Amino acid sequence: MASLNRNVVKKIDRVRLSGLYTKEDEDGKTRLRKPERQARYLGTDEFKLHNCRRCATVVIDLKTGHVLWLAYSKKRQVVHEFCDFVLAEWMSHVEAIACDMNADFERAFLKCHPHLSVVYHRFHLMKNFNEKVICKVRKDEQARLKEEGDSEAAHVPQALEVYPQVLCGHEEEEGATCVNISDGRLSS
Repeated sequence: MASLNRNVVKKIDRVRLSGLYTKEDEDGKTRLRKPERQARYLGTDEFKLHNCRRCATVVIDLKTGHVLWLAYSKKRQVVHEFCDFVLAEWMSHVEAIACDMNADFERAFLKCHPHLSVVYHRFHLMKNFNEKVICKVRKDEQARLKEEGDSEAAHVPQALEVYPQVLCGHEEEEGATCVNISDGRLSS
């Protein structure tokens, strides 16, 4: 096994990705290549860079995994720039866009191309449900128990004891394990 510094690996990967997705124009500037084939399904995601000080957005062809657009921002302007890059004719053949629950991206895509279907990943739907519904119910139940004078029961995470499947909704995914909490011990 070769021991390479991570910066060497980054440089090698950067050259590889540049060869795949960029070209030099007549001004000598490096630009993204236009997609060579039509994509029907796109995916967008934002990710953090530089110890979370900056964000970037990537748009990919979900069938091939090819990077179609990369921008150092997570604002809706990214969508408009991408649509201007690939042009309206190309976007007219796109059927759906998969994204997290960033309302700005959804509105921007639908404003430019109302024929698109917006699809959310199940993870984001479940996360939103847990944050907006399950946490509210748990807090209300804890407050009710506290009012009834059962302060010991008010400190137990009720939803996890009564409904362990809340944590186990991903069992059917390949390689996933379910974590059950009982008697204060973790077991899988």
